Amino acid sequence: MKGGSMKNKDKVLKKVEKDYPEFVEVINSLSGVDLEKRILDYAREQERIDEELDSNEVIKAIKENLKETRSPFVDAKKAVKLKMRYLMAMLEDRGHPVSDTE
Repeated sequence: MKGGSMKNKDKVLKKVEKDYPEFVEVINSLSGVDLEKRILDYAREQERIDEELDSNEVIKAIKENLKETRSPFVDAKKAVKLKMRYLMAMLEDRGHPVSDTE
């Protein structure tokens, strides 16, 4: 696995072997070329699923509703964080030691 550790590779192998034994049985008999073809097939399938997900109107509406519902909380959190930074800057300007609370 490119960029991944052996530990992650082992986790993936164990999970797939546990959750998809029929898949593993079929895959173990394929050649390297056939494995590469399967990877391309799954990449296309993943792309198709992503496109369906992105175009799903119910999901779009839920995301927009969530965004609108969260907005006041997100804004309040940003304001509090900014005010804390201001207070810390004031303390620093007055020569008081400041510990970073983030």
